[in-house]
Amino acid sequence: MKQYENPDDATLVRQILQGEDWALTHVYHTHWPMILRLVQLNSGTEEDAKDIYQEIIIHLYEKIKEGNFILTCQLKTYLYAVGRKKWLNRLRGNHFVRDSEEVLEDLPEIIEEESFMPEPAQLQNGIEQLGEPCRTLLIYFYYEKMSLEQIASHMQYASPNVAKQQKFRCIERLKKNFLSLHTNGF
Repeated sequence: MKQYENPDDATLVRQILQGEDWALTHVYHTHWPMILRLVQLNSGTEEDAKDIYQEIIIHLYEKIKEGNFILTCQLKTYLYAVGRKKWLNRLRGNHFVRDSEEVLEDLPEIIEEESFMPEPAQLQNGIEQLGEPCRTLLIYFYYEKMSLEQIASHMQYASPNVAKQQKFRCIERLKKNFLSLHTNGF
């Protein structure tokens, strides 16, 4: 777990792929001001920027963890392009986030359709495999029984609503992973 003072983009991508939390944290803190400025210069608030940035970081993390991510430009340029696209889509009204309670209501139907309900150990393992920030958020919410307000404060989200949206995205990823495993016969 060697940390570099000024890691290059290839090192950061490699370290994220290897599960080194410091690398993702480094990316998060290094490029936050750029995304904040992008959103604020385009009719957004700091809260909007935090929400978009969480989406960007999750997008990057998922792409890297797929194992075939090839960075063809600077990481900064990549994050800016993804952020710009996400923010413009939101401004155009193309961004729709379902309420997490709706997802929880739909989950039994989806599981019933598939006749699959993960065991507690499988669920815990699935949460661990999600990585950060999903792992921490879901542990706070389901195991430590923290409120969305407490989670927002602990994870430095702009509001409980941002924590709620992030929780929804994490649940969707977890659900997708379990359904994928079940359909593939695992």
